[in-house]
Amino acid sequence: MIPLLVIDMQPSFSASDDKELQNNIAYQISLAKRRGAWIFFVEYSDSGKTHKYLTRLTEGYEKVRRVKKHHDDGSKEIKRAFKRIRVEPQVLKICGVNTDCCVINTAKGLATHFKVLIMLTCCGTGNYRRESYVVDAVKLSNEKRKNQNLVLTP
Repeated sequence: MIPLLVIDMQPSFSASDDKELQNNIAYQISLAKRRGAWIFFVEYSDSGKTHKYLTRLTEGYEKVRRVKKHHDDGSKEIKRAFKRIRVEPQVLKICGVNTDCCVINTAKGLATHFKVLIMLTCCGTGNYRRESYVVDAVKLSNEKRKNQNLVLTP
């Protein structure tokens, strides 16, 4: 099962209030649950908790964790969470906000160990989506690493 990482979908980040974005992520959460996959709500410390609309979808589901991070790149904290629960994924799905900061930096940090699927329809920044920035960042990162561990998906 491919774990789902929901990055910084906290009310203190305005991009997380986008209803279409929330609905797209909610759909991914329901898919993850049906497939028995782990779900991680990754939260910037001191910025509150993930929107209740999303966390309520996981009530009663045992394969869910919150991960606190202190920097834009939460990859170290996520890798520690995997070790604690003895999860060794090969591929990860990542979504959330802000695409041009926390999502892309966490994805790049994780791409040193995993294949990371960045779900563009489930990512946002400010009052708009910055897909072109992410596309460029992924291309550049893959070229530098000479691998294709960062993958864009709709």
